Amino acid sequence: MTIEKTSNLATVDLLQRTSEGFYLAPTAGFHSDAPLKLLGQLKEATAIARSEKKALTVRILVAALDLADLAGSISALRLKKLYDRVEYIHPLDASIPEDVPASKPGNLPISWVAGLKAYGVDELGAIYQKASSGDPSGVIPVNATPADFRKDLEGDLANPEFHSSAEAVQIGRINGRPAAFLFAQVLKKPTNIVLLEGKRSIEGWSRLTYMGILPEFRGQGYGRQVHRHGLRTLRGMGGLVYHGGTARDNVSMRRLFESSGCSVLRLLEEWRLGA
Repeated sequence: MTIEKTSNLATVDLLQRTSEGFYLAPTAGFHSDAPLKLLGQLKEATAIARSEKKALTVRILVAALDLADLAGSISALRLKKLYDRVEYIHPLDASIPEDVPASKPGNLPISWVAGLKAYGVDELGAIYQKASSGDPSGVIPVNATPADFRKDLEGDLANPEFHSSAEAVQIGRINGRPAAFLFAQVLKKPTNIVLLEGKRSIEGWSRLTYMGILPEFRGQGYGRQVHRHGLRTLRGMGGLVYHGGTARDNVSMRRLFESSGCSVLRLLEEWRLGA
């Protein structure tokens, strides 16, 4: 399940490695030959990925290039378009709305524990797997096992670019049963976010690497509580700016972002070359 990224591209004029771990096509300095440069770099990146038996994710800013004309050429490299993505941002020094009761009468409250203190890594892998089942993004393989999720979690926790914290993994429990999974991370160094108007440097960049509710607790109005707890967790870990995203057609998740005070940052197309 682990999505490894290629590195050491000979040129990084259009495709750039970012702290988010993906390559993007920024708009800064675009010229008439930008599509050819992008396709050339995509060809190089996919060749490296295949030779190293790694996966490659490419996120391209909508309106950066005429993607309708490029789609056939990108597909010819055996990159598959996953989905249109909307990304949001929220300054963590701003107000985070108060939790609201779950929408269905009689629902019990969520209590939170630090997962790395309360559970072993094998147990966390199993909870992570259940929370991600039915993920609408299509990124997570349907045949991924708890061991795959454990490996993925351990790899992200060991990433030296992020602050280490015992609070990074949060498990929401209802009546003592795991009901929600949160994985929060804060970058140690400032990072650049690529926007249509150019790059924007952000200090204290943070993300909810994964947020999910276990199937038996979905559809009961817990989503906003889980997301807002995640934002507070990031702030408690020293995060200054939250950056997240979802599929453009995931209306319920977009409403959740907006209800928590997040604003739209950029629109992207996400393409993937599987390992």
